[in-house]
Amino acid sequence: MEISVAVHLAKLNASLFIIDCDWNMAGTQIAERAVPLAQYLRTHGHPDTPIVFAEGSDWPAHWISNASLGAGVAAKRAALEAAVSNLTHGGDTNIHLVQGHQLYGDADADAATYNNVYSPLLLSIVRCVKLRVLANQR
Repeated sequence: MEISVAVHLAKLNASLFIIDCDWNMAGTQIAERAVPLAQYLRTHGHPDTPIVFAEGSDWPAHWISNASLGAGVAAKRAALEAAVSNLTHGGDTNIHLVQGHQLYGDADADAATYNNVYSPLLLSIVRCVKLRVLANQR
């Protein structure tokens, strides 16, 4: 979520941006970068393009141990939720958050394998976005 990446994203003729940043960032990084990324896109050619921030799914902690979601995951989610809240309360109506527990729906998230993670993850993000877009059109 660095501005140097946003510079290139802003050049795209995008109908939608999905920002799936949770996996490789700490909560502090998400807190520092999410709002500036969205603001950059807004001021560089995408004033109304939907931006969807996606939390990580619930399952990664369970692969490592049988523990509940750790403090790191909770910090990432809190940072992303605060960023989305900041943006939406600032008047941006095309910012959306897909929460981690929504990604797989009723499917068994623990059945995902390392090699198949991104396919179901991206499909579930798109499914959630479609539901939100339809709800907003009513």
